Amino acid sequence: MRDETPPTMADADEDTAPEAKEPSGGRLRRWLRGRPGAALAGSLAGALLAGGLVAWQTDSLPLASREEPVCWDALPRDTAAELSGEDFEAHELPLAYSGMQSQRFLGECRIEDRRHLSPVVASVRELASSGLDSREWPAEFLNARMVPLGEGLTGMVSPVRAWVALPKDCQPDGILIRPPKVVSLSRGYAYTDIGSAEENRELLARAVVELANGVLERFDCGDPLPAPGRLEAIPEFEKLPRDELCRAEGMRTPESLRGEGRHGSRLQLVRTGTDGAVRTCELSVHGDVAELRLLTIEEPRLAPLYWHAERFGEGDESYRRDLGVFDAKCQDGDVTFVAQRADDFDPALTRELFTAYVTAEGRRLGCDQPRVAAEE
Repeated sequence: MRDETPPTMADADEDTAPEAKEPSGGRLRRWLRGRPGAALAGSLAGALLAGGLVAWQTDSLPLASREEPVCWDALPRDTAAELSGEDFEAHELPLAYSGMQSQRFLGECRIEDRRHLSPVVASVRELASSGLDSREWPAEFLNARMVPLGEGLTGMVSPVRAWVALPKDCQPDGILIRPPKVVSLSRGYAYTDIGSAEENRELLARAVVELANGVLERFDCGDPLPAPGRLEAIPEFEKLPRDELCRAEGMRTPESLRGEGRHGSRLQLVRTGTDGAVRTCELSVHGDVAELRLLTIEEPRLAPLYWHAERFGEGDESYRRDLGVFDAKCQDGDVTFVAQRADDFDPALTRELFTAYVTAEGRRLGCDQPRVAAEE
């Protein structure tokens, strides 16, 4: 078990976040121009965000002017047009703090073109180490379709999702294990390709960094982020192999998963690139719905997503309902292993696969006795 007790969110809330820079001069006039409902919308956003809720009422939200950058004056209009189409509108909930004590800033912006069914949603938020962020956010933004943005950036991109973490300077002083604030872009279903997948990835990667740099300028909490690097190839679904499941040496596919599944051949989608932040393997029946997601998280800023998972047994391991977590000390630092299963995926099979995965990955990373107990 852990020797130390992770700080609670209440403890974290005693610290303060960097204050937003107030627009001044011409920037203030630009910020207010075309926003007759800004004060009302700001009050509404504060009330909603304090409860962790977002509501879209386009008749009461500020509409971006036709000349200015969009989404908090952070995203260039030409980039927004590339994302959505030339004839678009951007509706935003202003960047605001989620509570008087927590001092976390949040915001959402919706870019819509009448010719497109899927709007582009930009978001700025601080991830939480409890609640749905340990389940829903990884399913959206750490799935096997995501690949790293490149050196110097903590973030990932797929044809329909992109996210990047803001620098540590944007975190409250003294809070070392709080999950990061992230800027994200999304549209459509997480596994759907819209148009040219490769072009979309490059566009989303560039756009999310541009948006993040605009937010950094607004809150004055870090140097500009570098441009995205060359992206890894898009992972493809493949049939489950007999050996080296998840491309992990020594991990064999259980007999129960070999051959035909209930709806066809069992498939896997796995990303194994050279970047060490997150490695993901997903097992699926339908080809686009992950029944089991296995993660190797080497990026220390993402590990706090799972701080509140229940621990049991030998070592720092946990398994509760749909989520299993194992923390290990490895050659290049601490690593968090995660198993997330769908409701209808066999828990006993999940434990078997997770045990084999942690053992194989731990061997690859030089971890100290990476063994998951066979029994609870």
